Amino acid sequence: MEKYDGNADSQGAESIDSSVRPYTRLVSAMSRNHPNLSSLARILCQPSEEGAAAVVELRDTVAAAERFCTSAQLQEYITDHHTCSRRLFLVQGLPSNYIETLGAAFNIDPNFFARQILSGMAIHTNKSMRDVPLLSSHPTSRGSFCIRYHELREFADAIGDWELRVLDQPRRVSVSKFNGVFDGVGIVRKTASVWFRAREKGEGWDAIILLDPPVGDQFYVGLEKRQCTLRSVLYRGGYIDFSPLRQDSLAPNYAARTGPRRESALEDLIYYYTQAEPPGVARYDTPETVTGVLKRYVASHWMIQLRYNLDLLVKYENTYHRACFFASVSSTLIQNSLRDVQHLNDRVAGWREQVDRSISQFKASGTLGSFPGQAGNDPGEDDFIHILHDLRELSGRVQAVISSMTGLVSIIETMRMKELSILAMVFIPLGLASQLFSMEEEYAPGKPGFWVYCVVGLCLVLLVFVVAFGLNPGTTLLKTLKLKRRALAKAPTHDRLKERDEEIG
Repeated sequence: MEKYDGNADSQGAESIDSSVRPYTRLVSAMSRNHPNLSSLARILCQPSEEGAAAVVELRDTVAAAERFCTSAQLQEYITDHHTCSRRLFLVQGLPSNYIETLGAAFNIDPNFFARQILSGMAIHTNKSMRDVPLLSSHPTSRGSFCIRYHELREFADAIGDWELRVLDQPRRVSVSKFNGVFDGVGIVRKTASVWFRAREKGEGWDAIILLDPPVGDQFYVGLEKRQCTLRSVLYRGGYIDFSPLRQDSLAPNYAARTGPRRESALEDLIYYYTQAEPPGVARYDTPETVTGVLKRYVASHWMIQLRYNLDLLVKYENTYHRACFFASVSSTLIQNSLRDVQHLNDRVAGWREQVDRSISQFKASGTLGSFPGQAGNDPGEDDFIHILHDLRELSGRVQAVISSMTGLVSIIETMRMKELSILAMVFIPLGLASQLFSMEEEYAPGKPGFWVYCVVGLCLVLLVFVVAFGLNPGTTLLKTLKLKRRALAKAPTHDRLKERDEEIG
């Protein structure tokens, strides 16, 4: 991802030669009336090659990938290569020179690139950055969509702050706490965007997928943005491979290509399009079909994220159950867990909104379903619909845990109030007796009549306890006495046992 400089001057576009960078000139002109394009205009004003790109040519029975090291190589390919009718361009990191090349070559709406930049950014109410979604009826919504997902990283170094951001890309890392301590797992926000368009006269199609770069080991920590090195690996080895089992799976050379390397989204998608689901296995007759692999790739990340949050919720539930059976668990521990569960509840609500928005974009672009663009596609069977259902179930469980913990905290606080009430029942009668006997000096401590105060005070304390615990029909003491009396009444005496023995004999 091109490093975003929030202090860059948007007027720098005027210094760019419009004949060399026409797409930059277009974006700069449109940004005056389109707030969404302000960040994209600033990035395009800073020429950069920091990124990676490749093209996957999907022919009749095979697929081949060609990687580009510079935007000049990409421009040369677009200009000179017209033999393949179905081309998929993959861009990682969104460098400005690649945006200029692809945007000018296919006349792409700048909102497509702007959504990739702004989708994962934090909200700044006092800045010009905005992530305003497009209308479903917008022409760009019919031929593109932008979906968010998360990559889970397990950090080897300790995390000591809630604020954690990737250094070279505007992506925030969410962290979680258990029992007041960070659990060492970071949820990195990721975004993927796809654009597709059929060529005239049915001569094929072109598509572009924008991807975020891999997460390195450099991060901003805290509100003051301290630069730190934090080592991390994929949580549980990364997402689950969704490659279909092929007929040659028992071949000796199959083990060498049994899954993606999970080092970058660019290389993973190249693997899926060229090896796991090439044209001989999947059909790519329409441009909508190319989105199926990307959707499954993103859905696989959502599944491992669901698994992590379910495991985290089970820990909170175990804390609650332990507190119900062991009185030694402090209310502070329950309150910390309650705060963490409420934080998880807010996250799940945001994730539900993200998945729901993705489904709406699939409907607008005609890519809803597990196999978009194909004859057997069922719009009612989509991985994201099942993910939304799982998120709703997770939200229900989280809210149930919140209700249970809130009730448990109330019970613990009520028990504390009961202890204070017992102390008051001891000292209030003694204080009353002290005030009564203080009118006469002979009952003061050290005087001959002090014993009278002690007797009267203790009698008042006993009287208060008898009234509170003896005469109240709902107290435990009275119930215990009644149960004992009933047990003694029903218990067989010596005479009854003797009479029963005589009857038997």
